Amino acid sequence: MISSSKHKILTYGLTLTILIALALSTFGLAAVWTDQDDYSPGSVVTISGDNSDGAGYLPGETVQVEVSGPNGYTAACEGVADADGAWSCQVTLWDSLDAVGDYAYTATGLTSGVSQSGTFTDGGATVSGYVKDVSGNPISGATVKCISGCNQQDSTTTNTSGYYSLTFQFSGNSNTVTLEASKPGYSSANVQLSVANGKTYTQDFTLSSACTPPLISVHPASQTKTVGELVTFSVTASGTAPLSYQWRKGGSNVGTNNPSYTINSVVVADAGSYDVVVSNACGSATSNAATLTVNKATATVTLSNLTQTYTGSPLYPTATTNPSGLAIVWTNAPQTNAGNYSVTATVNDPNYQGSASGTFVISKADATCSISGYTGVYDGDPHGASGSCVGVKGETLAGLDLGDSFTNVPGGTANWTFTDETGNYNDASGSLAIVISKADAVCTVTGWSGVYDGDPHGASGSCLGVKGETLAGLDLGDSFTNVPGGTANWTFTDETGNYNDASGSAAIVISKADAVCTVTGYTGVYDGDPHGASGSCLGVKGETLAGLDLGASFTNVPGGTANWTFTDETGNYNDASGSLAIVISKADAVCTVTGWSGVYDGDPHGASGSCLGVKGETLAGLDLGDSFTNVPGGTANWTFTDETGNYNDASGSAAIEISKADAVCTVTGYTGVYDGDPHGASGSCLGVKGETLAGLDLGASFTNVPGGTANWTFTDETGNYNDASGSVAIVITKRPVTVTADDQTKVYGEADPELTYQITSGSLVPGDSFHGELARVAGEDVGSYAIYLGTLELSSNYNLSFIGANLTITKATLTVTADNQSIVFGQPLPVFTFQYSGFKFSDGPSVINTQPTCSVGAIPSYGNYTIVCSGGADNNYDFTYVNGILTVQAWNLLGFYQPVDMPTPTKLVYNTVKNGSTVPLKFEIFAGATELTEVSAVKSLTYAQTSCDANALTDEIETVATGGTVLRYADGQFIFNWKTPNTANKCYRVTMTALDGSKLEAYFRLK
Repeated sequence: MISSSKHKILTYGLTLTILIALALSTFGLAAVWTDQDDYSPGSVVTISGDNSDGAGYLPGETVQVEVSGPNGYTAACEGVADADGAWSCQVTLWDSLDAVGDYAYTATGLTSGVSQSGTFTDGGATVSGYVKDVSGNPISGATVKCISGCNQQDSTTTNTSGYYSLTFQFSGNSNTVTLEASKPGYSSANVQLSVANGKTYTQDFTLSSACTPPLISVHPASQTKTVGELVTFSVTASGTAPLSYQWRKGGSNVGTNNPSYTINSVVVADAGSYDVVVSNACGSATSNAATLTVNKATATVTLSNLTQTYTGSPLYPTATTNPSGLAIVWTNAPQTNAGNYSVTATVNDPNYQGSASGTFVISKADATCSISGYTGVYDGDPHGASGSCVGVKGETLAGLDLGDSFTNVPGGTANWTFTDETGNYNDASGSLAIVISKADAVCTVTGWSGVYDGDPHGASGSCLGVKGETLAGLDLGDSFTNVPGGTANWTFTDETGNYNDASGSAAIVISKADAVCTVTGYTGVYDGDPHGASGSCLGVKGETLAGLDLGASFTNVPGGTANWTFTDETGNYNDASGSLAIVISKADAVCTVTGWSGVYDGDPHGASGSCLGVKGETLAGLDLGDSFTNVPGGTANWTFTDETGNYNDASGSAAIEISKADAVCTVTGYTGVYDGDPHGASGSCLGVKGETLAGLDLGASFTNVPGGTANWTFTDETGNYNDASGSVAIVITKRPVTVTADDQTKVYGEADPELTYQITSGSLVPGDSFHGELARVAGEDVGSYAIYLGTLELSSNYNLSFIGANLTITKATLTVTADNQSIVFGQPLPVFTFQYSGFKFSDGPSVINTQPTCSVGAIPSYGNYTIVCSGGADNNYDFTYVNGILTVQAWNLLGFYQPVDMPTPTKLVYNTVKNGSTVPLKFEIFAGATELTEVSAVKSLTYAQTSCDANALTDEIETVATGGTVLRYADGQFIFNWKTPNTANKCYRVTMTALDGSKLEAYFRLK
């Protein structure tokens, strides 16, 4: 890099223009430069030139600059030379890591043709390396970043091998930068580097782990279960808390974050391979797989409905299972026809097995036989039963015999039988009546008509049967000689038994003769006696004949005409008739008429009296004049107009007097329950005829309890009645309503719920409503508190009854969370503490009746142990518990010391010694900061033969015995002289296990 602010490049022009420019500048040299040698991404670069060194740029010409750089970068700018040939222009670099690299530019005068070039850089440095832990293991996902000295805090992350590569920019050609490597769970590491532009550096980092990865000490065990049983897989793991647990079945996640996984009721589909991945911030561990084998459970199958009646459709018995609802597969079912069948029901379910067998009986059905008898009139033909038998599907069945047929009256009994031919129906039989009733014979009988001749005459005719045959048994009845003859009553009496008897009548007619009649009339004065004609009729033999009626007799004026008739009584003569005058003159009637006086009764009243005739009889024709109904009455003018014609007419006057009556007023009050409507008196005033009278005022109406008094008045509007008045009670009683409070509940510490209620008897009148609210007995402790009426009320129109309820306060839940604790293995247990959450009101731990206690189980080795709290009890709280973790830290083991070489996390080292020799194993044990010196701190010292790894490192060591072969503590360390086996070319692993479970291991190859 050129450190001056001007980067000068000497160039010779070859063109004619350049020669001219050289002549003008006395053969001087031209120069171009940038405002600095190195830039950061996104910078503005100023490129300049002039003739200060004898340049060749012409005044006023345009100088074009073209720039090229890394990753395809290009740019251009233009400047105009001044009188001294000076010019400048600017380009902008990319603002990204793609801008890092070398740049070249060329400045060309477009008139002079002078072309000059230069370079600059967008510099940076690259650092790469590995991030490992203290054991040399690669750490993936660690962040490496520049935290100072860089233009920005560039960063990158390590791959699975722990490798990283970081490129960054800085100001100037060189600088001092600070890089940092970090990852959660590890302590971070920083390093300072002196870097220069465009250089590459290598820098490794070592991070110390801040936690212990999970270690599984007890793996889940394989199990065999039957469907419906509970299965639990458990794992015991240690490591830095918190540990998370992901249970898996066949590699797929199941279960929750818990050291155990439980299936409360297994099914066959749950069978498979289960493992668990235990994780924390610094790693994870996967357990061995445990196999769950699930056997089918045995289900109980119960058969029922084993006997059914043939329906013509396929039938199954009924199978039920325990547990219920399992699918069933049938053997030898369904069946359709009647018979006995052996059937088996087998469970078809992935989780259950079982079966049951039985005999399935399909019994015969009854055919539906519809058989009708016969009822009809005798027709000379045979008749019997008719009908059919139908099966369960409506089909007509063969096998029906309808029995006998009958021709003659009275018929007989048809005994029918049904004999099944299919095997699916019961046989059947019955009897039906064949009823043949008698027919009517056709009888033709005629009478006789002629003039009376003294001879007897009668009817004639015959009766025919259904086939047209003449039937015996016809009697034609009587014969007649005299007028008028008579009726011949004939009868037919059947002699075959197939015909109804019959009878009838026929007329025998004989005509009459004429009689000789002599009759005379009457003339006289009216005397009240009857007067009529007189005379007689004689027969053909001159004998006086009975049967003469002389006609009407007349008593009254003017008499009349007597129409006489002769009616023959012998039957042998014609009747006769004639007319004669009866003449009578008139008399005077005797008339007596009186008036009327009385109380109004709604009836009309007038004069009374009569006119008498000559025999003292009451005569018609008396008109008593007007009648009067209403008060005060009036005058009746009477007249007698004779209606008989036997008397002379007459007339006169009489007084009619009527006084007022009392109306019958029936008024009743009202008695009822308050309903929000107005109520008053009801009733009416009736007149003497029971009619309702106008003028009744029923008084006031009342709506609310208790009602009042209705004062009624009657004012007559007809003039026929006296006015009246009175009072009746209007009684309105309170409306009963029963309210029942709703039971309520809340959790201790919560606000009361709304106290609600229901109307359980009665109802409110529309528009009415409750006022106030329910209340409860005071108290906030857990228990039941009575709900009472409080201020809830209705208006005075109601009787309010109340049925109470209870507000029940249930316990709130306190969460007890155990505090995490930590000790070094072997130290006394700490006092286990915990934290409460969930107190209500101002409650605190002091209110708890019985405080919880926390504990852990046995501690056989270092690791994490669950702190379990329990035993809390209180009147107002239930308890839930959240476990804590007691971290039992492992002892710190140092060694084995020289001469033994220990393996590294990434490489196995074999200590090569002679077989049969003695190797001193030296080590120290620290419980925290305390060094342990008792040999009881060592649980065991063991060795085991292993296969030899050809790729392992070897280190031949010299062994010097340091005493006996008994473990001892001396000179600040434990010493154990291990006597190697007498086997050459074998490899062994020696393990020292401390009482806390920690281990030291070294490897040996015997020669």
